[in-house]
Amino acid sequence: MDSFRAVRYNSFMAESGFTEIERKFLIEHLPCGYEGYPSEIIDQTYLSRPGYEPTLRARRYGEDHVLTVKNRNGDNDLYCREVEIPIEESQYEQLCEMGEGRRVRKRRYRIPLGSLTVELDIFMDKLDGLTLAEVEFPSREMAASFEPPEWFGTEVTRDRNYSNNYLASRGMPRNPQ
Repeated sequence: MDSFRAVRYNSFMAESGFTEIERKFLIEHLPCGYEGYPSEIIDQTYLSRPGYEPTLRARRYGEDHVLTVKNRNGDNDLYCREVEIPIEESQYEQLCEMGEGRRVRKRRYRIPLGSLTVELDIFMDKLDGLTLAEVEFPSREMAASFEPPEWFGTEVTRDRNYSNNYLASRGMPRNPQ
């Protein structure tokens, strides 16, 4: 596993038993200097249909390939269980074929924000023009007390139209929440 992904695993997954606590925001104006932060292309194909649990996706981060299983706690709550299983590139390709084109491609920048990290996603292809930021938290309390920086726009954490699975299947949403 490369260092780009290891940061995420080590900071949250080990401590919380594969629990993800995150908030998501629309970004209308990119922060100054964002291109200077580490980034990589993420390609992911969804194997499950939106609205059904668990969510299954095949993802490629650089040279790494993983099958991810996510299960939300409630109706698109900011808390979910997540397991990532490393797979071979040939398995990834086969799974992508099974996804019937339900694909999302984006460049992810990792921007430090105090003790947290903003994952700034700039989408490509059919979602060109969409930019989202996600912040993961070590606790629900920290997520609840988070004050977004001024360059963050509308929060879409609980708007399922902005989940990557919905975006892959249905394309660009018309209006937030």
